[in-house]
Amino acid sequence: MGMDHAFRHCIKPKKQYEIKVLGETVFRLSEVTGCKNVIDIGSGQGHLARYLAFQYGLNVVTMEAVGCHITTATKLDSFAEKALQRKKQQQVLPCLHESKGSLRHIVAMIDPNISPEELLGHVTSHVTSDQPEPMRKYLLVGLHTCGDLAPTILRLFAKSETIVGMVSVGCCYMKLTCLSCDLPPAPNIPTCSSCGCHMAATSVHMCMETNPQGYPMSRRIRSLPSHSLSYEAREMACHALEAYTERVEDTSEDLHVHCHRALVEVILRKRGLKRGQLKIPRSVSKLPFVDYAKAVLQSTGVSFTFEEIEALVPMAVEWWKRVTIFFLLRLLLAPCVETLLLLDRVLYLQEQTYSASIMPLFEPRVSPRNLVIVADR
Repeated sequence: MGMDHAFRHCIKPKKQYEIKVLGETVFRLSEVTGCKNVIDIGSGQGHLARYLAFQYGLNVVTMEAVGCHITTATKLDSFAEKALQRKKQQQVLPCLHESKGSLRHIVAMIDPNISPEELLGHVTSHVTSDQPEPMRKYLLVGLHTCGDLAPTILRLFAKSETIVGMVSVGCCYMKLTCLSCDLPPAPNIPTCSSCGCHMAATSVHMCMETNPQGYPMSRRIRSLPSHSLSYEAREMACHALEAYTERVEDTSEDLHVHCHRALVEVILRKRGLKRGQLKIPRSVSKLPFVDYAKAVLQSTGVSFTFEEIEALVPMAVEWWKRVTIFFLLRLLLAPCVETLLLLDRVLYLQEQTYSASIMPLFEPRVSPRNLVIVADR
């Protein structure tokens, strides 16, 4: 059964599916922990929070850095409340609970160094409750939190007894901050008393407690001699083999875009430009190579000649299958990298003596970042 129209407004089908499935998981955790208070980190326009509050009767506080998202969230709250009120008057209640929960939105930037006290200070300053503050407990939730935000949720849970449960679905692994040095354990390398990191006597030590990294989080992974992950490896882990395999089986024309993109790189490198300086409009992905290259280069402001593009046309015809095979080989390794990143997070929680598990929550063809970490006290 799908979501009620009150919750579907302005949400794409993929997001609707994710919210419905994750909402049920959060509700089950609230029953296990006996906690009805939820903090939604990186909440965007509040779609998940709205569903948790109005569908499951939970008390939700959202924390989002972008103020305009909060403005939109407030408008969507009003729309949903009116729609549900009409349902109530018609005696057609889609909610599991006759009384809806509370919902508050906060504009706040969550820094990786934020302490649980600072986080909860934001919450208590915006929310009134009949429950005494020391007795108040919370669940932390994050749906497709970008980069370091997912590891930050884990650290906040591990450091505060007030936070009794956590549900985290991460994404954008390439935006994680990573430990630059790779020091293997050895008897002559001292250990940091705060976090157990190995530190070199000849270099400035970056303690994982005072300078938290997105990866690695656990002492176990940090102790491995070759645990480093490049930007390319972490970016690759964001792609789904399942969805791409379907495109290959259907011999989709979309497969050509990887070759087209690689050939445009040839022109960029001649001008000393880096990959990050290229912005590709979504509307051009299915264009023939000549039109694709023109559109991409023009949108970037790169000067080029028609002859340069024409000279690459034979390669676009000849090489696209090779590029597709290469991309598939990379995708075969993507689950290995994502597994390492998520196991590192679970190991971190286990090292703090907490029970945690990784669950494949979503259908990967619908939602590629489908693995969720759930933990409670």
